[in-house]
Amino acid sequence: MKRIGRYAVIWVPPMVLLAAFLFRAEILAAAAAVGRWMFCPMYAFTGILCPGCGGTRATLALLHGDLWLSLRCNPTVAGIVLVLLLWYAEAVLKCLGKPRKLIPRSLWFWLIAIAVLLLWTAARNLFPVLQPPVTLIL
Repeated sequence: MKRIGRYAVIWVPPMVLLAAFLFRAEILAAAAAVGRWMFCPMYAFTGILCPGCGGTRATLALLHGDLWLSLRCNPTVAGIVLVLLLWYAEAVLKCLGKPRKLIPRSLWFWLIAIAVLLLWTAARNLFPVLQPPVTLIL
């Protein structure tokens, strides 16, 4: 890997995250200025919560540092963030010459993860306590 590419893999993603964190107030204000937040087409047309419902609220809660509220809104967002962090760590370790596999590559692991996601979707539609909160006060 070229020397510049190695440094880009290591430093660009953290700088993007730092910029998003530092300018989160402006990002949130711009999103609020549009009016309504994005709506879920599946919920709007069928009344069924999709696996992504509450994802925007979960992301906003993470930007504010409230992990518990983020997990309450949509735990899959925290899972996606964890996978992205592990993916980034793999890339950094590879650039440093110490490649490691941190994300499972097994087909069975990913099939089980998809099954858990489907069960979560069914459970949040059956039990109102698992639905994302309607309002988000940050």
